[in-house]
Amino acid sequence: MTRIHLGQISRYERGVILPSGETAVLLCRALRSRPIILLFGARSKEERPEIENLRLLERFRRLSEMDRAQQEITIKLIDALV
Repeated sequence: MTRIHLGQISRYERGVILPSGETAVLLCRALRSRPIILLFGARSKEERPEIENLRLLERFRRLSEMDRAQQEITIKLIDALV
């Protein structure tokens, strides 16, 4: 039980206001949910990133920050390995 008024919960659900950190913890406990799901919502399978390997995903993020010539060299290296 959170002792949060239903009107307040409705405002959270509609995105009118955000709960405080303390309130978010209470809601997670009451809903038996992880904070990440409460804050960002559950992802469907269609919304999952195509790259699930976090190390690989981080490398691609860094690669996207490189200049075009460095990206092309890296793409050629990947093509040679794959």
